[in-house]
Amino acid sequence: TVASLLPLASLKVNGVDASVDGINWSALLVLSEGSAAITVEAVDELGRTAVVSFEVIADGTPPRLEILAPVHAATILRDPGLVDIDLRFVDDISGVDINSIVLSIDGQVGLFGLALSSEGLTGAVRLAPGVHELRISVSDRVPNTATAGAGFFVAALLRTVTLDKTELCEGESVQVSVLAEHPTDPSIAVGVDIQGLELSSRHLQFRGGPGAR
Repeated sequence: TVASLLPLASLKVNGVDASVDGINWSALLVLSEGSAAITVEAVDELGRTAVVSFEVIADGTPPRLEILAPVHAATILRDPGLVDIDLRFVDDISGVDINSIVLSIDGQVGLFGLALSSEGLTGAVRLAPGVHELRISVSDRVPNTATAGAGFFVAALLRTVTLDKTELCEGESVQVSVLAEHPTDPSIAVGVDIQGLELSSRHLQFRGGPGAR
């Protein structure tokens, strides 16, 4: 605002003529991003001058937001369903507003016990087997907002498969049946580790086409 006992002759903001409406004024400035000095100079009809200066931060860029984990479209094999979370954000101009962070997993909003710092969110979340979606938004102090998301699949781990036979004769074979289904990617491979056999003696064969096997 500006107030003067005598009519103003001019009001300039960084040398640009401002529009005056009663005690209110406005001016359109083009600023480079970062810290900028603003100088307002008012001159009345007698030539008397009043000057006020202040600094502002010009910021038109959202924070940089990155989901390091989980990776989008990844299949996560963890026991018992622990999923590593590593979310990073930074804003070099006005800074990240920590209170603006909104994190959701499968539509549920919260921090889920993750460690929050000025640079990100880290930790692990226990999730049931299946398809999951993580979304996060964060703003700077202007605020400009950045959003990101990742969809991923948590696979159930196969526990120990116990064979009835503990000894095999040379040339004898044994069949181990494993059923594993992936709802979105039937090409996901199933691995079976037969402990106690030399690597050269291991032989695995999958029968059937893509899908449950």
